[in-house]
Amino acid sequence: KGEKDEGYLWWSWSPGLDHLGVLCGLVGFLSAAVYLIAMIMSLPSADFSEGVALVFVDLFQVIPYACFVVVGHLYIAEAAGSWWRPAADRIGWWIAVLNTIGAYGFLLCGVFAIPGTVGGGSEALARYGSALSCF
Repeated sequence: KGEKDEGYLWWSWSPGLDHLGVLCGLVGFLSAAVYLIAMIMSLPSADFSEGVALVFVDLFQVIPYACFVVVGHLYIAEAAGSWWRPAADRIGWWIAVLNTIGAYGFLLCGVFAIPGTVGGGSEALARYGSALSCF
């Protein structure tokens, strides 16, 4: 008697980066911020040279997409409680798996956009990349 059971803390002013979920959330937020730069730079009124478009639009899309894939895999591991054993009986694990599959689609979409920026690309490659990234 006299001991207080605090339970799970939903909010903290100083979250510990030693928790996998907190670290994944931070990386996901920073990746989304970099992706925002790419989206602002790709507005229709923007007219840039090929090099600027490659760096600030295409690469600023591919880097966050790759981070989303990594974060998705880390969320899968956190939801399963293990790196190697799936937890198909947990809804959080399924959410993480489907989110990671979507992250791979985004990554493919960004990768197949690069040849269109550099040298014009080809219509066949653009159709192939679009079909592949949409699964």
